[in-house]
Amino acid sequence: MARRKRTKEALRGVHAELECKVRQRTAELQASNEQLQDSRAKFRDLAETVGDWVWEVDREGVYTYASPRVRDLLGYEPEEVLGKTPFDLMPPAEASRVGPLVRSLADSHLPIVALENVNVAKDGRLVVLETSGTPIVHTDGTFCGYRGVDRDITARKEAEAALKQSEAKYRVLSEEFRALLDAIPDMVFFKDTEGRHRFVNRAFERIMDVSQDEVVGKKDEDLLPPGLAEFCRRSDGAVYETRDVVREEEEMRGPDGAAFSLETIKAPIFGELGEITGLVGLARDITQRKRNEAQLLAYRERLEGMVEERTAALRESEERFRSLVESSLVGFFIVQEDRVVFLNPAQESIFGPVRIPLPLGEFEESVHAEDVEKFRDCREAVRAGLAGGREAEIRLRPKGCKPGERTFRRLHCRMAPVTYRGNGAILVNMVDVTQLREMERIAFAQEKMAALGQVAAGVAHEVRNPLSGLNLSLGTMENALAKSEGLEPETREAMQTMLKMARSASAKIDGVVKRVMDLANPAPPKMVPVSVNTGIRETLHLAGVTLRKAGVRLTTVLRTGLPTVLGDYGLFEQVLLNLLTNAAQAMEGRQEKQIEIASDVRDGHVVVSVADSGPGVPDEIREKIFDPFFTMKEEGTGIGLAFSHRVISHHGGILTVGTSRFGGALFTIRLPAGNQEDSTAI
Repeated sequence: MARRKRTKEALRGVHAELECKVRQRTAELQASNEQLQDSRAKFRDLAETVGDWVWEVDREGVYTYASPRVRDLLGYEPEEVLGKTPFDLMPPAEASRVGPLVRSLADSHLPIVALENVNVAKDGRLVVLETSGTPIVHTDGTFCGYRGVDRDITARKEAEAALKQSEAKYRVLSEEFRALLDAIPDMVFFKDTEGRHRFVNRAFERIMDVSQDEVVGKKDEDLLPPGLAEFCRRSDGAVYETRDVVREEEEMRGPDGAAFSLETIKAPIFGELGEITGLVGLARDITQRKRNEAQLLAYRERLEGMVEERTAALRESEERFRSLVESSLVGFFIVQEDRVVFLNPAQESIFGPVRIPLPLGEFEESVHAEDVEKFRDCREAVRAGLAGGREAEIRLRPKGCKPGERTFRRLHCRMAPVTYRGNGAILVNMVDVTQLREMERIAFAQEKMAALGQVAAGVAHEVRNPLSGLNLSLGTMENALAKSEGLEPETREAMQTMLKMARSASAKIDGVVKRVMDLANPAPPKMVPVSVNTGIRETLHLAGVTLRKAGVRLTTVLRTGLPTVLGDYGLFEQVLLNLLTNAAQAMEGRQEKQIEIASDVRDGHVVVSVADSGPGVPDEIREKIFDPFFTMKEEGTGIGLAFSHRVISHHGGILTVGTSRFGGALFTIRLPAGNQEDSTAI
C-alpha cells in the first residue's frame, strides 16, 4: 500500500509538471502569434505608401493580401485579387513558363529575385511586371508563403523592343544597307519563319544563276535540288530551335555541274517582344579553303606518322623519347591526371617558362575569351580519357605578354593517348598557324576592300552628280532670298535656317562619300620628313577647343629631341584626329573625361600614344577593332580606325590597342625613326 501511494504521488507530480510546461508553451505561442500579427499590421501599413504593388501569398500561392497599388497596375480592386493565385492573372502560356520555376523556388524556400512575367489587366491589356519575393517562415521553421512586390516594367520593355525594331530596320531595311550587301562577294539572304526568301544579294543571283524576282517569295524546295533543300530546312530548324547562330558546311554542284564546298552561317532575327521573325544567312564558296585544309591535313597525317613512329620507340626508353621529342620543331606536352608532366623546348617557347608538374587549368587565363569553352571541352576530354584524335584551334597568349598587346597566337592542337612512365597519358602536339590565319585574314580583307572600291566608285558617281546640282540650286535660292523684298523678318529667318540645314546635310553626305573613297582608294602618301611633336601640337590646336568645350581634360607628355619620321603630314594629322575624336566619343556621359597624348622614342621607333578614361576596348574584340566596318558605336561606320590602321601600315609602322593607365583605351602608333632632328622637319 505504501508503494502504491508513493507511485500515485509521483504521477501527480509529473502530471503537474507537464501541465505547467503546456501552459508556458501556450503562452509563448500566443506571444509569438501576437508579435507576428503586429509585424504583419506594420508591414501592411507601410505597403499602403509604397509605389509598387505589395502582396502576400500563402503556402499554396493564394493571395492573402494585396496593396491598393494593384488597382493602378492591373485595374483590379485588392478584394478582387484575394483568393486568386498569380498564375490566374497570367496568359496560359506565361503561366506554364513561370509556374515550374516559382514552384521549384517555393519547394526550396528560396527567394524570388527580379522575375519578369506578363499579366493580363482587367481591361485586357498585357502588363509586364518584375516580381521579387521573400519567403515567410514561422519561428518554428514552418514555411507560410511569400511576401513581395511587383513593379511595372512595361514601358521599359516597350522601349527596348522599339530600340530593337529600330536597329533591325536600320540593319535590314535601309537601302544603303542593301547596297552594301550587294557589294559583298558572299551570298546573303533573308527568310521569314515560313522559309520564304525576302531578299538575296547580287552574289546569290550570280552564283545560283537566278534573279531577285525569281527568288523572293519562294522556298528552298522551289529553287534547290531535293537533297540540298532538305539540308537548308534542317539548318533553318536548328536556328529556330537554338535561337542562336548556326554554322554548317555542305558539298553541292553549281549550275555548270562543277562541285564546290559551301559554308552557311545563319542567325535568327528577333521582333519587338523577343519572338523570332525570320533569319539572315550568309553562304560562301570555301572550295579553295578546303583544298588548303586538305593539304594541311596531309601534312598533319605525315607529322602524325612521324609522331607515332617516335612514340613506339620511346616506349622502350624514356631517355630516347626525350632526345627525339626535345629536338622536334613541333611543340609537345604530356598530360597526366589533369597536370602537364612534360613539355619539350618548342612547347616551352609557346607557353613561356613554366614549372613541372603544372595544373592544366592554369592555362585558362591565357586563352582567348572566345576559345575558353573549346579549351574546357578539350580539358574534360583529357580528364575522361576520350581525347584520342581530338583536334581544336585555340588562341593563346604566351606568358609574360601584356594583356593590352595583340599577342594571341593561333595554335592547332591534336591529342592522342600514350603511355608515359607506365601509366596512361595524353600527348598533345601544337602547330603554330598564326601566320597562316593572318594571311587568310589579309586576303579576305583585300577582297573586301576591292569590293568596297567598286561600291565607292558607284557611290561617287551616283551621289556626287546630283549633290552638285543640289548645291547649285541651294546657291540660287540663297541669292534669290537675299534679293527678295517684302518678306516678313520671321519668314526670311526661317528660310535662311532651312537653307543652312540643307547645306549642312549636303556637306555631311559629301563627307561620308569622301571617307568611303579614302578608305577604298587612298591617295599615295607624300613622304617627307615629319616632326611628330609639331604634328601633335597642330592637331591639338585644331581639336583642343572642341574637346575642352566637351569637358575633356587634355594633357601632353612630349619628349624633346625626337628624330623625324618619313611620312605624309596631312595623313598623320588625320590619324591623330580620328583617335582623339574616338576617345572623346567613348567618354560621352562620363564624369571624368581625360585624354593624354604622349610621344617617345623606343628601339629605333618614334612612339605616339593616345590614352583616355573611357570604357576601353574589351580584350576579346581587339583583334577585330581595325577591320573595315567593325564598330562598337551605335551610329558608327567602322571606317575611321580601319583607315588609320591602313595609313600607319603604309608608313611602315604599326597601330595597336591596349589599356590605358586611366582604365580606358590606349592606342599606340610606332613609326620607324628617320635620321634628321625635329628642328629640320616640317
